[in-house]
Amino acid sequence: IMACGFLLLGLTVGKFSSLMLAPPPLPSPESPEGQKLTSALCADAEALPLAKSMSGEEWEAWDAYTTPGGDGLANRLTSGPLAGYGGIGYQRVFYNKTTGEYVVLAWLGRGLGGWPGVVHGGLLATLLDECLARTGMRGLDGGVGVTARLELGYKMPVKSAGWWVVRSWMEEGADNGTSQRKAWVKGRVEDLAGSVYTEGRALYVVPKKVKLAGLGDKF
Repeated sequence: IMACGFLLLGLTVGKFSSLMLAPPPLPSPESPEGQKLTSALCADAEALPLAKSMSGEEWEAWDAYTTPGGDGLANRLTSGPLAGYGGIGYQRVFYNKTTGEYVVLAWLGRGLGGWPGVVHGGLLATLLDECLARTGMRGLDGGVGVTARLELGYKMPVKSAGWWVVRSWMEEGADNGTSQRKAWVKGRVEDLAGSVYTEGRALYVVPKKVKLAGLGDKF
């Protein structure tokens, strides 16, 4: 009986370890299975209480990088190469017209791991930089700028294959000047319950002697 018990325990632990360290391959975003999983994510997102709470008149919403959209969608890192159920399977931007806050609701798949089951820190930095930029660039001359400084604080591991929230807002009391050529912004990555996992702060500037292509007021 003891031998059978140890055998069963060994098989269970071995199977679990194998799935964690070498999980089965993810379907490609273009495959029928991949498209089915992505469609399911869209339906799940609409049913989330957070998404429903941001459906009032004070909010605007759009899928990330569908504006300006067109052929530029596939050429954006988070909506092109990293898209799909195993990557960023869903990424919708919400903008509060009253407070100026941006909120991004995103599904981060297990293909984004830096460690089994944990989202890569560089991916979190990318998502924070993009969300912070939406806030910072909105008030800059021409509505576009570049990242001059990005500060991050990782508080807890962000687990993959789950829903996550990225928020950003203008930093109060920061020296943003009056020329609309720089902006300090703060933000964070949260779970659906509002617990903070990663914090960020960034400076966006309008570079001198360089003309940047516009992104529009929604991207």
